[in-house]
Amino acid sequence: MRKLIFASALLAFAPALWAKVTIDYAKEMDFGDVKTFQFKATDETAAKDPLLADSIVQMLKTKLKAAGLTEATANPDVYVTYHVLTKDTPVLNTTGFGYGGFGPGWGAWGGGLGSATTTVSTYTEDTLVIDAYRPSDNKLVWRGQGTTSWSDKPEKRDKQIQETLDDLSARWHKILRNQGE
Repeated sequence: MRKLIFASALLAFAPALWAKVTIDYAKEMDFGDVKTFQFKATDETAAKDPLLADSIVQMLKTKLKAAGLTEATANPDVYVTYHVLTKDTPVLNTTGFGYGGFGPGWGAWGGGLGSATTTVSTYTEDTLVIDAYRPSDNKLVWRGQGTTSWSDKPEKRDKQIQETLDDLSARWHKILRNQGE
């Protein structure tokens, strides 16, 4: 049951159908012993966008608490942090137009005339990575990540992040069920 609680807490963000979501964890870790967490900020967590950082931290803490974990100020069972990775991905767009052939007797022009233009545009893939570390040796024991293109609108972006966390949670619960919790 405690494994289920830990999983619910860590995995509550995710754009369910449109994000690529994965998790991995230390198979030897007994997540049944995890009852408390402490958020650990990294240098990058608030550097790029403090408002986004605050939003992610609050959503993450809320999910962990809703799953039954207690936030500790000292001696937690796990440290939890997050990272946001961005990658610009090029997309080739080709448009063309042409005329049909003029039939026999037009020689080389019988195949028609046309032209095509290719342009390059980019879109940004955003990956939210949630990590949990064992305090005794700083060993990474759990990682979940979701990749998608976040909206420029804060309310929509926050919903995407929340959905990513939800999807991560669902995937974690499935693994726990398969292991017999």
